[in-house]
Amino acid sequence: MRKPAATVLGMIALALPAALVGCGDDKTPPRGKGRTRVAKTEEKTDEKTDGKTPAVNGTDAKAATQGWGSLKGRFIVTGEAPKPPELNITQNMEYCNPFKQKGELRNESVEVSSKNELRNVVIYLRGKPERVHDSYKDDEKKEVVLDNHKCRFDPHITLLRTTQTLRVKNSDPFGHNTKLDSIVPGQSFNEQIPAESQGVTKQLKQERFPIPYGCNIHPWMKGHLLVLDHPYMAVSGADGSFEIKNLPAGEHEFQFWHEVRGGLEVKNWKRGQAKITIKAGEPTDLENIEVPADLLK
Repeated sequence: MRKPAATVLGMIALALPAALVGCGDDKTPPRGKGRTRVAKTEEKTDEKTDGKTPAVNGTDAKAATQGWGSLKGRFIVTGEAPKPPELNITQNMEYCNPFKQKGELRNESVEVSSKNELRNVVIYLRGKPERVHDSYKDDEKKEVVLDNHKCRFDPHITLLRTTQTLRVKNSDPFGHNTKLDSIVPGQSFNEQIPAESQGVTKQLKQERFPIPYGCNIHPWMKGHLLVLDHPYMAVSGADGSFEIKNLPAGEHEFQFWHEVRGGLEVKNWKRGQAKITIKAGEPTDLENIEVPADLLK
């Protein structure tokens, strides 16, 4: 005997809730747990949209990538260092020769100490960094002095930022001229610097490499100027050492340059250029950087 359609539909309606409860036990979490999980997901989404960097191993990842470090090292000549020729003093000899005899006036193209430490290697960051440490703000507008003093340029290597002013002065009792040979159009100059005067000031644009300056009146007087749009540059001292402080952490490309050779091709530094990773919170020490004597000839 066929059952009425209404009876069949009623039986299906009674069985359906039980079937749904059975499925929920196997695959669907209880409502309470499901709500908790959704809430946690919303909290994580909020953290990302707040603009905050999530912690990594208990350390703020943003701080780890935006720290500061330093680069240091020392240049050591291997082999017999070449001796540059003596200077030929042809003008104002009575005044200049005593400085030569004292060793204050000398050929500074290759300066090597008794311990084979190499002076006047220029090291600088290639390209403008994304950020500059606050410790460099005090010198941002500083006046940098290039002096004609004791028949030589003091300093032999001058470092200048584009925000700074270069003053070319003369401490000697007779006139000099200072001639700068730039590769930047319109930046070269040749200025007469009167005796014992404050000379002239210059505002200069960035140069790719150190550029030479000299004196035509006293042709043995020579030096180089590096102009950059950031402060991350240094010159190795009498002991061959250098340090660039408060660099942004991360990988950077540096230029190593010497006036005799240009790009200093030591290690595997092609054209004297090297990619170096600066570690946050500690110095990156290149230790002794060996320079074969043949490179300085």
